[in-house]
Amino acid sequence: MAIKIDSTLIDACKTDDLIVPEFFPEYPRPNKSQDLRHACAAAGIPIDFVYRVIESLDEHAGRRELGDLVAAIDDAGSPLSVIEMMIDHDLIRFMPGHAFDAALPVERVT
Repeated sequence: MAIKIDSTLIDACKTDDLIVPEFFPEYPRPNKSQDLRHACAAAGIPIDFVYRVIESLDEHAGRRELGDLVAAIDDAGSPLSVIEMMIDHDLIRFMPGHAFDAALPVERVT
């Protein structure tokens, strides 16, 4: 008598490199805001700059030009580093099909 064995790899049960919490509650999802705080601290970027970019986007229905966002955090040592970190954390994204210049539309990820 043969026994059917499930040979599914554990990687197939993952989403975003995290084990699905419904199946394995002992592996909770990390707190995204905590990850962002750690990234800001590691890069030497005050979290206030991130909040100012988000506020600037929210004031204009979630979409602004890159130049406007840089102007909102012009006192940052490297405004584009703040923007890049926010993209890496899926908070904002560049709109595809546009040239990389000050008029590049940036959209908040919701």
